Amino acid sequence: MKLKFFEGMHGRMSYVLQKGESGRPLLVFMAGFGTTNNYLELKNIARRIDSTFSKLFIDRLGVARSDETSAPRTWQNIVAELHELIRTLHEGPVLFFAHSANGPISL
Repeated sequence: MKLKFFEGMHGRMSYVLQKGESGRPLLVFMAGFGTTNNYLELKNIARRIDSTFSKLFIDRLGVARSDETSAPRTWQNIVAELHELIRTLHEGPVLFFAHSANGPISL
């Protein structure tokens, strides 16, 4: 696991990116709100998915090693923060593997 950080509009988010083949969709893994680290929670599931896909595990602001933030935790802010990170890392199709409260965020 290579933990990286992205300085976004409301603070620094931690993430793990596993590169796949160029032109393939990016799979974004997002566990539920009770999770302490998306990569640790979902890595075993991700291993079962074709390695040609790039896989991104994001810890939202206020979770795991990501910064705390004074920005309100509205759906709009969370989606904007995630969109900013994803578009910086990947051009092309994105598929979400979301669980629990992250389901509405992925829509």
